[in-house]
Amino acid sequence: MTWSLDQKFLIWTGDDAIAGLDPGEKATLTFNYTVQVSNGTYSTAQVKLTINGTGTSEPPPLVDPVLDIVAGGVLGNFNIGVALNSGGGTFPGANTYPTGGSPKDLALGDVTGDGKLDVVSVSDFNNLVTVMSNTGSGEFSSQQTITVGHGPSALALGRLDTDTDTDLDMVVANRSANSVSVLLNNGSGTFSTLGSPIDVGLLPNDIALGYLNSGAALDFVTANDAGTLSVGLGDGLGGFTTTVNAGSAGAVAVAIALGDMNSDGKLDAVVANGALETVTVLAGTGTGGFVTDPLSPNAPPRVVGVIGPATDVAVGYLDAVASTQPGADYGTLDFVAVGSYLDVVYFGKINVRLNNGNGTYDQTRDYTIFGAILKSVALGDVNGDGEVDIVVANESASNVWVLLGDGAGNFGTPTPVGVGLASQSVALGDLGATGAAGALPNLGPLVPDPAGLIV
Repeated sequence: MTWSLDQKFLIWTGDDAIAGLDPGEKATLTFNYTVQVSNGTYSTAQVKLTINGTGTSEPPPLVDPVLDIVAGGVLGNFNIGVALNSGGGTFPGANTYPTGGSPKDLALGDVTGDGKLDVVSVSDFNNLVTVMSNTGSGEFSSQQTITVGHGPSALALGRLDTDTDTDLDMVVANRSANSVSVLLNNGSGTFSTLGSPIDVGLLPNDIALGYLNSGAALDFVTANDAGTLSVGLGDGLGGFTTTVNAGSAGAVAVAIALGDMNSDGKLDAVVANGALETVTVLAGTGTGGFVTDPLSPNAPPRVVGVIGPATDVAVGYLDAVASTQPGADYGTLDFVAVGSYLDVVYFGKINVRLNNGNGTYDQTRDYTIFGAILKSVALGDVNGDGEVDIVVANESASNVWVLLGDGAGNFGTPTPVGVGLASQSVALGDLGATGAAGALPNLGPLVPDPAGLIV
């Protein structure tokens, strides 16, 4: 069994299993791993683990979460819709819960520290963040609202002050204020704003967290309307050193996702370009910047065509062995971009772009939904077959659309799932899980997990 640690990512490349040990028996496992250090060199080491026998005849099976759907209402609708998964991707009904504003963006995470996934949403209607506590059965009762900067457009959860605690904090992109607010968690889901908002590029539309340099603290990156990326390098205490223009992603950067798209151990940026009907892929430098190509920084941007103005993008292994399989050959990261265009009526477009293995994406799968206005996308295994599926928020009806994946990059006919409201944002998670660890979609290695919840 061999493990390799490439910067912040742990990848299992072995397939060993431990046969059952009788009580009193012991077994020793040896793990070999490689660490890439900041100067680009590699250091190897070995860890030995001794396991005491319990009499179990076989190791427990790996279990992915039963993913439920949370959707945020459109502008003017101050609710979230929750569709609970009864198993196998069946959603028998939906409930709605009031929030502090129209949920333009939302995220799931255990912010209250009780082991259950809570919902955090942001509303540009009234400049509020709403924290909704999960009762443990996928129902939501108490809520807290926090005022942030003007016109907030997106948020991300992660452990920002790791030197002092392990609570989930958040960053919020304030589009109309050209800034980012940092909110620190006191451990029970009560947030306080840290200092003044941080200046970033013009009109930040989206924000993501990840380890962008060799430091141990989380960093943020915003996708700005002017087509630039702004980066804040974290200090581990919730503070950030900001580069307002850390990369050029093409005009109207409306959404961003992070992942190691070229398998070099550094987080890259996948950026939806809105009305241009393109997605730009930029390589991470490992020092907090983004370039077209690490070997040719001055080359023109790598632009991938999509159909319809893309409003959101997500990365995952769409044509690989499923995330539930240990030791799987995941291959390289692919992406999905969603959007809509108007031609007498609206046509919703779901663009699947498969990675050739070298950072090019000429393998395409496109899906059309007549009359749909698609706003947001989430990836995860909703039917429990071990393959990544696609879930898309729909602004034109009270449902989201689910496309089941076959593990080879193909997806089935879009199926509507009622969520009780027309939606502009969507997220997946096991809302009935007794522990937050493992309650979010497991998308495999090289996809950042700033919340530290995926195991």
